[in-house]
Amino acid sequence: MTARALRLGGAARRIADDAVYRGSTTLLLNTTLLALFGFAFWAVSARLYPPSDVGAFNGVVAGVGLLAAVGALGLPNTLMRHLAVAEEARRLATAAVVAATTAGGGLCLLVLLVLGPHLPSSLDLARTDHRLLVAALAVIAAVSAVIDAGLIAVRATQELLVKNLAGSVLKLVALGALAAAGLSGMLALALAYGAGAGLAAAIGGVALARRVRGGAYLRGSLGVLRRHLSFSGTSYAGAITGILPATVVPLMVLGVRGPEQTAYFAAAFMLATFLNFVPSTTAQVLMAEASRGEQPLRDVTMKALRHVYALLLPAVVVLAIAAPLVLRLFGDDYARGATGCLQLLALGALATGCTYLIDSILAARDRMGAYILINALNAALVLALVGVMLPRGLTAAAGGWALAQTVSVLLGVVLLRTTGVWRRAGQPGRAPRLRAARPKAE
Repeated sequence: MTARALRLGGAARRIADDAVYRGSTTLLLNTTLLALFGFAFWAVSARLYPPSDVGAFNGVVAGVGLLAAVGALGLPNTLMRHLAVAEEARRLATAAVVAATTAGGGLCLLVLLVLGPHLPSSLDLARTDHRLLVAALAVIAAVSAVIDAGLIAVRATQELLVKNLAGSVLKLVALGALAAAGLSGMLALALAYGAGAGLAAAIGGVALARRVRGGAYLRGSLGVLRRHLSFSGTSYAGAITGILPATVVPLMVLGVRGPEQTAYFAAAFMLATFLNFVPSTTAQVLMAEASRGEQPLRDVTMKALRHVYALLLPAVVVLAIAAPLVLRLFGDDYARGATGCLQLLALGALATGCTYLIDSILAARDRMGAYILINALNAALVLALVGVMLPRGLTAAAGGWALAQTVSVLLGVVLLRTTGVWRRAGQPGRAPRLRAARPKAE
């Protein structure tokens, strides 16, 4: 066996033996497959239906993402933070899923009824059946997010991979079948999307039930959840503000530029979002592993940084160069309308990668005030700069997005320094005084 083969074998063993690398790599494989199937879903949609239908449905997906964050009630972070070390893990997981389904579902419907009349008319939310369909999609997405977090917390990332792969395959197959049956664009896209998401959530729920421990499912589960209300509440506020940029910006494009340009933006935004899968999945593993406390936070963070940028940097370069070629897979109009937008969004992903890791560090160290603050600042920066630049075109709006993410990283680094997250562990003589001096940071 050659020296190179031995080195590769040693690297593979280190990845397999380390929870951070192993979990991040499995999640990255999961999101890579999701990206490929997501790309295929939107590319096929662009070929089957006009840009106006594709753009309008992208607005629906953005709205579903925002409603899902509302319906999840901050519980995904709660499970990632506490499930692995909870004595009654089964009750905690059960309560989280039930709460997201019932209370979260009712809240989604209420928000939709209140905000629906004020959203772009191309979403067609004046019809009751359309509102109910969007609410159902949001509930499925919220429950799925809770289940995903539980699987990550118990290191069941392989089950996460299986359930998302099954849902993605069904989504694509259902789209082809519904289009062949002659269904209209919006309805076919929504039903295919919902079928895939529903199957993934069902498989994930079964997998999570088999992996968690801690007694009965329902008896006493609400009491267990009540003990985590404080963390869930602050995490909820941070999650809502954190998801505003990714969900509100497509709706802003729809309202200002119209459905056709929204379709072009959606293609560019989706491709740039694939880049964000690298830091977002690694950040979830970082939070789960940092919460376990088995390794120093600095060590876990450095592993996460190396993992993210070793993959993210070359991917950004390749996508920025190949942007017009990739967009032509959707159609020539997409390449003409969104190449500059995609290139700037890709460059912005370099900054976005840091914001994901900063969020996870703050949440893992229970600095929830800072967690909410950095997400609120990021949302305000993105929405303000994109809003100012959007009337000048999609490329200008993407430039506003990238600039806002860069400023957010600088603010996040300042927060990490001032909240003392690095001093919490490993300094027994100093940590109590620091916590007492900074009560609001906790």
